[in-house]
Amino acid sequence: MRAPLLIAALMLATPAMAQVDSNLDRSIALRAEQDMARQQLNALQNEIYATQSRLQTEQTLRELQSQRALLRVRPQAPLPPADASTPPPADGGYAAIPDAMLADSNARVRAASQGAR
Repeated sequence: MRAPLLIAALMLATPAMAQVDSNLDRSIALRAEQDMARQQLNALQNEIYATQSRLQTEQTLRELQSQRALLRVRPQAPLPPADASTPPPADGGYAAIPDAMLADSNARVRAASQGAR
């Protein structure tokens, strides 16, 4: 009597086990799809961040180039005309200042600094 009961129980349990396997397969497939979607989202976010960084770098380079161009275009102040009292540079390329002019300049600086005290 137990044998037919056991056979009947097994016959009824087989479709239920197949349903559990089917649900498990769906669950695994769903998890795989979610993982794939998450990876695609991460890849897209990384691409967006890289593009933003590249655009910011290009914008900074354009700003630097425009600043550099302004420096080239800006006119320089003209040099004052050479004074007849200033001698031309000596052979060494340095300006030669007479001792009398240096002494007068030194006296004016000392007088100005003593007046400020």
